[in-house]
Amino acid sequence: MQALLMGNVPAVPAASAGFAAGLLVNYSFHARVTFRDLAGGGTGTVLRYLCLVLVNYLITVAMVAASQRWLGMAMPGKLLSMPVVAVNGFLLGKHWIFRQRLPNSTD
Repeated sequence: MQALLMGNVPAVPAASAGFAAGLLVNYSFHARVTFRDLAGGGTGTVLRYLCLVLVNYLITVAMVAASQRWLGMAMPGKLLSMPVVAVNGFLLGKHWIFRQRLPNSTD
């Protein structure tokens, strides 16, 4: 995001590009390491993850836009959004996305 901002890309597109760059890496990391979903989550897990990504994206963009508007800088909003998004992602990941499924249950 910072590199894009330095290249005169507006704050919200720069934040969006950074968010998109981490999408697949984050899903794989959470599925295999954080929540040890070794069986593979299936379509339902991926769709729930994409819903979470959308919510976290909207949180990030709102905080970046507010920071840009009120402080004239995007980066404070991005930095402030990171712990909010991390906590939201962990809690929803644990209790909704990668929840433990019973054997032979459908996703």
